[in-house]
Amino acid sequence: MTSEAGDGPPSQRFLQSAVGRRSLQRTVSELRTRRPSMALAPVGAIFSADKPLENPPPGAKNFSGKWEMDKVRSDDMIELLKLNGVPWVARKTLATAGHTTVVEHDGLEWTETISCSIISTTESCVIDGSEFRKVNPITRKVMLVRTVYTHEGSCITSTTQFPDGVTTLTTIRHLIEGDRTYLVDN
Repeated sequence: MTSEAGDGPPSQRFLQSAVGRRSLQRTVSELRTRRPSMALAPVGAIFSADKPLENPPPGAKNFSGKWEMDKVRSDDMIELLKLNGVPWVARKTLATAGHTTVVEHDGLEWTETISCSIISTTESCVIDGSEFRKVNPITRKVMLVRTVYTHEGSCITSTTQFPDGVTTLTTIRHLIEGDRTYLVDN
């Protein structure tokens, strides 16, 4: 889908992925050549909590922009919504709704607003590896999240620890296709 004039480069797309049981041990080049999917595995932390970052890595990408979900290229969101404890009726409604994501990214500051016809959520964080609490807007459960730059600044990776203390979800954000497509791989 194309973005509106003045909202960033034309043809900005947002790809959302769905839950699969594949390993996250993939390279960025593999991610760029396949259909996006979501991997879920109870894994340990992939970040260093020793010392938070003070600055983004040199040459880090800026993800700012307005992104429309490309439903043709994106996987079904049902399993991701189920993992997040979203009730069946809400899952069905959210999975069929169109989504718009607005990212405001300035150095280590990140704000992401995801909107669809029935709900809008905004999440802000610092991309320095520090832990923050995130409240699921539907279930109201608290999750612990850490977000860092990975792949020499070309990706933003968040690790979310679910309330059960066992399940961990890793989300890797990429800009692909000449930075015109925002790929979210879970």
